[in-house]
Amino acid sequence: MSTGEDNKESKSKDLPPDIWMIRPCDVYKDEYKDCKSIKSRHHQYYVFGKFLDCSEWKKSYENCLQFKKTYSMAAYNEVIVHEKRRRLERLTGAYGNNVWEYRTSAPKDWNAPIPEWSEANEDSLLTQYTREKCKDPNYTINKDYFGCVIL
Repeated sequence: MSTGEDNKESKSKDLPPDIWMIRPCDVYKDEYKDCKSIKSRHHQYYVFGKFLDCSEWKKSYENCLQFKKTYSMAAYNEVIVHEKRRRLERLTGAYGNNVWEYRTSAPKDWNAPIPEWSEANEDSLLTQYTREKCKDPNYTINKDYFGCVIL
């Protein structure tokens, strides 16, 4: 008799390798709607001098739905190709940038103790006040207050 964990493991082994790249289908729909909006069209015309082709987002949305319903590998491949192309376009500037040196490993002292000057900053007036308030047994946090303070 197989357990639920066995089913999860067998299903996860059957999944394609780049399945993590596929976002929820509603994201593709939202991207399409945003691309076709008047605000985005104005921005596209201002930045690029023309309107961008939004059909790729619609196609990805439809392929995503098809993959979710029927596990069609053709639809899966279409979405993955779109995601890889979109990711490459997004990172082209970072890859072409020669200002930063990319690390191949973590710094040698990445887990060194915190410096004394940093520990001294933790003893600020706000930290002391908060610590004192938390020690007070009568102090309660008002969870019904949903305020927002913009400074």
